[in-house]
Amino acid sequence: MGHYDALLYRRGWLLTDLPDPQFADALSQETFKRFTVMPFARWRVFYDPCVPTALATSGKNAALLLGFALNPFDGCNDETAIAKKLLDCRSRSERCFLEKLSELSGRFALALYEHGNLEIYTDACATRTVFYDTSGCGVAVSSHATLLADLLGYELSDDACYFFYHPLYRTAPLKRLPGLTAPFEHLRPLTPNTKLNPVTGQITRIFPLGVLPPCADYPTLEREIAALMKRQAEMLHRRTPIQMSLSAGLDSRFTLAACRSFADDLHFFTHQTKNPVHREDTATAAAICNRFGLSHSIYQWDNQRYKSNFDEFETIWLRNLGLPRGLAWLNKIYADDWPEGTVHLRSNIAEVAKADLSDRGRYPFCPQTLARLYTTTPMQNDPRVLDAMQEFIDVTGFTERNLRNYDFYDLFEWEQIMCQWLGWLLLESDIAHDTVQLFNNRKILSKMLSIPYEDRKSRKLFFGVIRRLWPELLEFPVNGTLYPV
Repeated sequence: MGHYDALLYRRGWLLTDLPDPQFADALSQETFKRFTVMPFARWRVFYDPCVPTALATSGKNAALLLGFALNPFDGCNDETAIAKKLLDCRSRSERCFLEKLSELSGRFALALYEHGNLEIYTDACATRTVFYDTSGCGVAVSSHATLLADLLGYELSDDACYFFYHPLYRTAPLKRLPGLTAPFEHLRPLTPNTKLNPVTGQITRIFPLGVLPPCADYPTLEREIAALMKRQAEMLHRRTPIQMSLSAGLDSRFTLAACRSFADDLHFFTHQTKNPVHREDTATAAAICNRFGLSHSIYQWDNQRYKSNFDEFETIWLRNLGLPRGLAWLNKIYADDWPEGTVHLRSNIAEVAKADLSDRGRYPFCPQTLARLYTTTPMQNDPRVLDAMQEFIDVTGFTERNLRNYDFYDLFEWEQIMCQWLGWLLLESDIAHDTVQLFNNRKILSKMLSIPYEDRKSRKLFFGVIRRLWPELLEFPVNGTLYPV
């Protein structure tokens, strides 16, 4: 057995109607044998024992949470109680259920069986990845595209290989496949704000539920967001040990401010490369931690310490992804050194609330504009990219009418970039740890999107919350710039 074989499909799960799932590959089959099996209505769910699970039933109806969930709005900090509330809300109405689902933070997938129908949901930004089979030959839904491909005998898709090996793709700063492209043929990712009926293959949009009311009282909203983020962080702290990645940026400063009451209990780290941005991250994070007496370390490649068995690690890392997309060396450090049972608190998803795509220019809604938002390279004119954007529109109902008065730039960041970039990024690090982001909450994101566009571009709410929770953090530069405390 290899040193890293136990990390194959780590934190993985499979929901299927296959009577006896069998893998042609011996390691995949051996890994799958270690999964726990749970009956769910007419199907079965197989999952890595380290995945938190919670099942609630009411008559023939059932709700199954796979992963970590909490509710900062009602204070519920237990997955079983959350699953029961979701099932109870669904018995009243679908809208009641969706409103309760929108209150949840964490990283999870949800399977709901209600009145004979099976539905699959993601967390707010699909950070717990969900891939599904589109062949029509049965139900097969999983956290890992590679698990499905190994099980069903699928090859890498022509589209995925075309994009991945395209020279323009390689020049893009963030690696993500366009639209609903998955690494393997016949598979798709389930994107945020939609649900899947895996029996029929139907995708249905579940958000927005209505028009977003503009913020009528900014100071009250700022206080509310500050309180929700602080409460959420404290709920997480009560549940699990935490390590938090800290940079020179505004988003991690925001998360740190929310953790002020227990920051002494956390360990902070920064990863460093030869990139000047990472060197600035390291210097600023170290200065903050030194000032407030917080524990901090640097994750940096060391040939003497980490080169052993690197090829074995990289093989398993790649088998979890299908196509390489991140930093293998950083994930090997995680695999070798990360404290077992400790959650990684990241600060992504904030991009959705900051109008991060505002630098792409304003263009009317169409596949060409979505292609501009997908990539800044000339690949935005590639017919395959344009086809992928049209498919994304058609399958997910990503239309101006369905998006109500939400800015489609924001929801594209939310539903496309967070899914195809961040979801895969977290799948990489699942080999070592689970991950949570305070911004991964549909209701909180909606509130943050309610403030005026110019205020979002200027990060007004982010600076305001930090000043409320821990103003001294702004005595340190944010990405090299000092702002008023």
